[in-house]
Amino acid sequence: MTASEKRILLKEMLLSGETYPVPGVYDAVSARVSEAAGFKAIYLGSFATAASILGLPDTGNVTLTEMANHARNIANATNIPLICDVEAGFFEAANICRTVQEFEQAGVSAIHIEDHAFGKHTSLKPIITDVDTVCSRIRAAVDARTDPNFLIIGRSDTPWATGDIDDAVYRANRYLEAGADAVLLCWRLTGEEAAEQKKRINGPLIILNANGSFADEKKSGASFVLYWPMMLYAAFEGCREAAQILMETGDIKQLGKLNFNEEEFDKCIPFTGYTERVMKYMASSADNSK
Repeated sequence: MTASEKRILLKEMLLSGETYPVPGVYDAVSARVSEAAGFKAIYLGSFATAASILGLPDTGNVTLTEMANHARNIANATNIPLICDVEAGFFEAANICRTVQEFEQAGVSAIHIEDHAFGKHTSLKPIITDVDTVCSRIRAAVDARTDPNFLIIGRSDTPWATGDIDDAVYRANRYLEAGADAVLLCWRLTGEEAAEQKKRINGPLIILNANGSFADEKKSGASFVLYWPMMLYAAFEGCREAAQILMETGDIKQLGKLNFNEEEFDKCIPFTGYTERVMKYMASSADNSK
């Protein structure tokens, strides 16, 4: 599936009236595992990127090029749309065209631009960017895209930062007025609670998983539910458990299902395509050289 086809598909999903679960991935393998499981779209956040490529917290450590390059590898490895975090846009409005260009060229299907300037994922006092500045960035991003199906999403962190749901709804509608195709509101509400807020929002809504069931979150009427840290945390727990077992027992067989499964892993990479190409192209060359 081409980048253009993925974007068309994601836009159709956004406007379908259905709700889709979207797992957060952290690399190409976790993305392929998600695709193989049947998910229709995947998500890459700066949290997973900072942790997986740098071993650092998501406190402004990731650069534009690091994020875009990581996204490119994941997008190239899969045939489903990728939604990507671009922090606050990495630039002010006048230069945000470069951000859009980098992620379009990376094969990403959608990006979200947030209003959280400082304090994310910490206990520090948060700083939220004023709404007019964020709207100018969204307008600039919309103007900069070359593919009209490349989605621009406005993200508000005010529910987390201040607990002010009314301000979040106000910001959501301002971001939509500025040209955003959808809004992502970072709050922890039940599906029914989110549905009440969605009535006040004049466009498609994206929400975060709040440790509830997908059946409950479908009640929100949101287009996508992001399980943003899922694959990273699962890998962390699996790796930690495997390392502890081997250190304690000295017996690789004690890892059980965490032990080597080359056959299944090779399907994920996949090696099959490589060996088929060897037989198609190199075997004939070897025969002709005799």
